[in-house]
Amino acid sequence: MTGKMFITLLAAAALSGAPAMAQDAVTLASWTFETGYDLTQEGNDYTYTPNGGDAADTGALWFNAASPHILPEASAGEAAAYDLSAWSEGRYWQLCNGYETRVFRIENTVENVATDFTDPANHKAYYQVTFPTTGYRDINLTFAIAPGNNTETPVEVVMSTDGGQTWLDAGAVNTSAVWFQYADRTVSLSSNNKDKVMVRLLPTAGTTNWNLRNLSISGSAVEALPSVSNQDVDFAWPMGTLAPQGQAVASHGDVFSVYELAVGSGLTVTRTGTVTGGSDQTLFKPSNSNSSEFKEEDALIMTVAPKKGITFRPTAFAFQASKHGTSGGNIALEVRRGDRSVMVNDALNPERANAGNFVSHFNEAITGFDASSEPVTVVLYINKLADNKELGFADLTLYGVADGQVEAVPVYTFSLRSAVEGAGALSCSPAGNEFDEGTQLTVSATENFGYHFTNWTDGAGNVISEANPYRFEIMADTELVANYDRNNVYALNLTLEGGANVNQVLYTPEGNVVDGIHYYEEGTDVKLTTVGNRILTFTNWEDNSTAPEREIRMDGDKNLTATFSACDYIVGWDFYFDQPASERAADYKAESDNAGLLSLHNAEGKTTSWLTRGIGNGAENGKWGARIWKLRSDGNYFEVSFSTLGYSNVICSAALGVNYNTYSVNNVQYSVDGENYTTFGTYNLQPGWVSNEFALPAEADNKARVWIRFMPDRESPLVGNATDYDGLAIAELFILADRDSANDQMDPELVGVIPADGSESVSATGSIILTFNEKVKLGTGDATLNGEPLTPRLSGKSVVYPYAGLDYATDYIFTLPAGAVTDRTGNPFAGMTMTFRTMERIQPEARLYDVIVARDGSGDYASLQEAIDAAPAGRVKPWLIFVKNGEYKEHIDIPASKPMLHIIGQDRDKTVVLDDRLCGGENAVHVSVGATVVVNANDCLFENITLENSYGHVQQAGPQALALNTAGDRTVFNNVAMLSYQDTWITPSTSNYRAYVRNSFIEGAVDFIYNSGNIYIDNTTLYINRKSGGFIVAPSHAADVEWGYVFNNCTITAPGNPKETDVWLGRPWHNQPKTVFLNTRAEVTIPATGWYETMGGLPAIWADWNTVDGDGNPVDLSQRRDTYYYTDSNGERVYGKAKNYLTDEEAAQYTVRNVLSGSDNWEPVIKTEPCSAPAPVIAQSGDITWAAVPYAICYVVTKGDDVVAITTETSVHAADAADAEGYMVQAVNEFGGLSAKGEALPESGVIDTVADGGIVIGIYDLQGRAIASPVRGINIVRTLNADGTVSASKMLVK
Repeated sequence: MTGKMFITLLAAAALSGAPAMAQDAVTLASWTFETGYDLTQEGNDYTYTPNGGDAADTGALWFNAASPHILPEASAGEAAAYDLSAWSEGRYWQLCNGYETRVFRIENTVENVATDFTDPANHKAYYQVTFPTTGYRDINLTFAIAPGNNTETPVEVVMSTDGGQTWLDAGAVNTSAVWFQYADRTVSLSSNNKDKVMVRLLPTAGTTNWNLRNLSISGSAVEALPSVSNQDVDFAWPMGTLAPQGQAVASHGDVFSVYELAVGSGLTVTRTGTVTGGSDQTLFKPSNSNSSEFKEEDALIMTVAPKKGITFRPTAFAFQASKHGTSGGNIALEVRRGDRSVMVNDALNPERANAGNFVSHFNEAITGFDASSEPVTVVLYINKLADNKELGFADLTLYGVADGQVEAVPVYTFSLRSAVEGAGALSCSPAGNEFDEGTQLTVSATENFGYHFTNWTDGAGNVISEANPYRFEIMADTELVANYDRNNVYALNLTLEGGANVNQVLYTPEGNVVDGIHYYEEGTDVKLTTVGNRILTFTNWEDNSTAPEREIRMDGDKNLTATFSACDYIVGWDFYFDQPASERAADYKAESDNAGLLSLHNAEGKTTSWLTRGIGNGAENGKWGARIWKLRSDGNYFEVSFSTLGYSNVICSAALGVNYNTYSVNNVQYSVDGENYTTFGTYNLQPGWVSNEFALPAEADNKARVWIRFMPDRESPLVGNATDYDGLAIAELFILADRDSANDQMDPELVGVIPADGSESVSATGSIILTFNEKVKLGTGDATLNGEPLTPRLSGKSVVYPYAGLDYATDYIFTLPAGAVTDRTGNPFAGMTMTFRTMERIQPEARLYDVIVARDGSGDYASLQEAIDAAPAGRVKPWLIFVKNGEYKEHIDIPASKPMLHIIGQDRDKTVVLDDRLCGGENAVHVSVGATVVVNANDCLFENITLENSYGHVQQAGPQALALNTAGDRTVFNNVAMLSYQDTWITPSTSNYRAYVRNSFIEGAVDFIYNSGNIYIDNTTLYINRKSGGFIVAPSHAADVEWGYVFNNCTITAPGNPKETDVWLGRPWHNQPKTVFLNTRAEVTIPATGWYETMGGLPAIWADWNTVDGDGNPVDLSQRRDTYYYTDSNGERVYGKAKNYLTDEEAAQYTVRNVLSGSDNWEPVIKTEPCSAPAPVIAQSGDITWAAVPYAICYVVTKGDDVVAITTETSVHAADAADAEGYMVQAVNEFGGLSAKGEALPESGVIDTVADGGIVIGIYDLQGRAIASPVRGINIVRTLNADGTVSASKMLVK
């Protein structure tokens, strides 16, 4: 029911409790089934007339042979005018006993799965009630349905007033949650004074039995127009369901035309919650982490409009609220009417749901509004809340005073239809086809996959609005038509071979998934990313390409195959799927009859469930896993069992993780009888993940069943964040073993090589895959590629040698020495040599920036955030945003749904994004919303731009004032300035997320680069703006972070005389920090010990190598500190040792490739490499021309600070040659980055040093790449001389 997430669009609402009806309302008809019936049968029509006798079951009757017609037990007119029926394709119905009640039961095996329920072809199973409303208005339908499958299910309500020819969607209400409970739901219907009304109730999900306990219809006499005399009135929205009701329970709803709730587009309903001391809540979270600003997109909006002749004065608003999983989050209450707006309270701070009073009961008086006939809007803003945290609400109630007599008004007809069948669902709020004049209607159109809403037109085809939803007052008979565009849709069919599960190839974007097949609109770029694990290694695609990532453009149906190779194993669990959460068979099994079993046991040996950390609940610090999350006093532990029959050399491979308190020592124990256990491995845990592999003794070989348990040493200290629950998590659990086989005397034979010997156009990133005729293992000796050793991955019969970042158009020789691979018996492979040539670098397609941001209004958007909001989600290719010079005073938030945003400034020092939020002190907001720029998405790039927290930069003082927060992976900064004082940049919290910084400038004084991740900062200035006592880094690296912070070729300096400034390289914030400084120029004074000795963690490695002072003299590193401490909760110092030096060999390992490549072969450096600068020439005509620059996609032409043009052409026109002076041209690479500026010069500015008399046969840049014509700087020119010889010379273009 995604189309109903916009609650304003619910055409009518579910009401729990008393229905909203006029005080003089009467019941037109009612059914309870607590009676006997007289049966009249005519053909297949079975009519049941109540007789007042004892109830009796009908037995199960099939719809195709017996169509039920049940008359009401009470009615306002002839009972025969009211008919309750039902239908379900191919199934049965019956009147029978439910739980302590009588029910009208139907069963279905065909679901009502549709997005457009106004099409009766989509009505597969439903109840139908037919009734007249002649002489009545304000019609309400009340019913209670319980589901046989114990799943709270939306019931779509549709209505027809023309005998079933046209159906109107009245929205969805919910069944109860279990089969033995019932809850009345009431729907208001716009069906006044009709001869015949038909309503269908359609359960929208599930195949089960549906149990209708009761149904009634009520209304008010038409001739009795209601009135009130200074009457207290209230409107209540109870909450507590996944589909919060849009229409209130109104004490006097007959004198109001609208009393509706809307949920802002930025809020998502996550779940329901029961809180001690409060009503059931509906929980909301923002789509993006929000700030202290109040935005309607992050608000609950309630609107109350009196009918004509009625005035209303609001007096108070009450509600319940709690924080869930956070101490953050604030609520503000605003009331509006006409042009008047009153902020009643902007600092409502609810209790946490798991602490204190659990729930806050707010009751806020509303003053300043007189009685008026204008609508009143109440807005509950949610701010200062991270996008993974929730606030829960219940019992939203508006109080006020109403007065007056409802006046008769004209009634107009309304019709709503789609111009394209199947394009999407249409709804109107409130529902109906006749409305009083002035009634406010909201119409909405959802989009089925492949369709895009364009506009609303009237019956004559005139465009009325492009808004969706569209709100208006009906003032005449109205017809609205929803119009759509349609795109072609293609299927991406992917076959997985080699035992891989579906989660081992990731789709970006995911597309529309139907029966496991991903569908995309034409032109969509899709990236497929293979994911290996301990037992499965990706080898190749169906075209024998071996790059782990593959991009596909959907210009037709695609059929692809991803092949994996498996090593010997028995069972494995990767925890990608959340369920089962107890007693779980293996996610991977080598043999179907040996599926293994993973359990969580308490101290008594009883099994229980764990907290899932899979795709549904979200990963545990970067890994899918299972967390115990039971009270530690319960003594829980994980245990796995399996058979080893036919296997030997058994190995247990697993990762154990710590975030919240658990014991620091965990012993891995095995048993062959399930009673006696022996320890064969030990985990020493720290925050983060610790991965180990332990071999079991030979006693565990070839056994019918072996048990392994992970048993904590409950005498060991606790680690992790304090809690009474056990926070131990397990991930990547695999049981490896050798399959028994007979010894042989034959050497292994090579049966396949990818790429084949002599291949051309081989990918620059991929793998060399050797496949043998039997399972193999590694021997002695290294395989090499052009002399460089490769690291192999062994997988059954295959050995995979990944490589990355090879040069284009280059010959490579792969050499495998004899004995480097052997079979399981030890027979050596004789070795081999093969050659291949890499592909030519592809000239990217010419294109402009996707968006231009200009503060002066000359671009597509005036603010950067507007451009980000408008950017598409799920990109796999860069979305290029060019930002012109200017100060952009705004907070920037890039949501996780929008990867691949490349933000390129015109000039770093003149393109400034700044904000002044604080993450410390009295007005602090959370870092997730407090930094000037928050990057939640992966694969974002910033270049030529300044990111500034103006409070820190201007005040040059604390508290914490962040310029940047990067929460995503693979973020690049090139020629970027980050400016603040304390906590300038918080790096990712996820352990091995990465960022690359090059040629940049980072200002700060205290902990101004901090948190976690693998971060490589290259050729960057660290600018210290505190005279003494500052700290550059404050890391909190968990145990599983491989590299930590790496600074290479950086300069540490300060204003004035840098030597007068002293600064510590860092202090250990938490956990086991890792930081190295390589080739550093320290113009400031670094204390001899280098690093501050205490904070909250114990460093693993804190070292610098080849550090020089401001004069280039080597710095004495022999006194660098190696002993650190923190103070525990008892006030005791805990000491630890850190590695405080690097050898030359160790320092050489800190390359960009080693630190950042990861499992996906990320290559950030190429994204920062500019094209060559153009060499523009000014002609007498004023034309400025230049030769096409290799690998450029377009060019930026400037004069001074003005952007004259952004063009894919190689020329622009100035007014005349004189006007052309001062023009600069920059080439744009495929990532949006700018080259150096090429100054436009008169044609005489070219100096040609080629000898006379020769014929130019080729021009090349300094990298040896052929170019069409000279570029600025030095060019290599090959000339065919008159004597037939070929010579090479240099051409200088100024």
